[in-house]
Amino acid sequence: MLGKSHVLVSEALLLPLATRPSLMPLLNTTDFTSVTWFAGGIALGALLPDIDQQDSILGRFNPFAKMLKHRTITHTLWAALLITFLCLHFGQRQPLWWGVALGYWLHLIEDSLSSEGVTWLYPLTHRHGHHHGYMTGGWFEKSIVTLATFALFWEIMWYLLF
Repeated sequence: MLGKSHVLVSEALLLPLATRPSLMPLLNTTDFTSVTWFAGGIALGALLPDIDQQDSILGRFNPFAKMLKHRTITHTLWAALLITFLCLHFGQRQPLWWGVALGYWLHLIEDSLSSEGVTWLYPLTHRHGHHHGYMTGGWFEKSIVTLATFALFWEIMWYLLF
């Protein structure tokens, strides 16, 4: 998925957690500031795994991106667990850090469904990809992004009006 697609799809799937405390009791709040921080964290987390690609949104600011191979160390179970530990240990119950951790995991799941796939256990294994996933930037991704955009719009309007 492209960076903007990761952000839109992740926000559409995760933002309802912040606007309904029964879905995410750990945040224990639905105030506008907390929801905004959570949404920002989701966006950051959804972009973070692609920091290994120099033409990605965050990779442009990473001087080491050109030395890293895309979808290797940042697209692993180990990286996701480390990010989650750091976010939840140091961020504790702050909505921003919950968003980063959840956005990171969702990015990896979204990429796992692509034709390139993800090597979850890299460097223990180098197998990834499958023949039945979506093509990055293809019609299926665009369809999912369109649906996610409508869902996100609906969720924001519902939150603001009710």
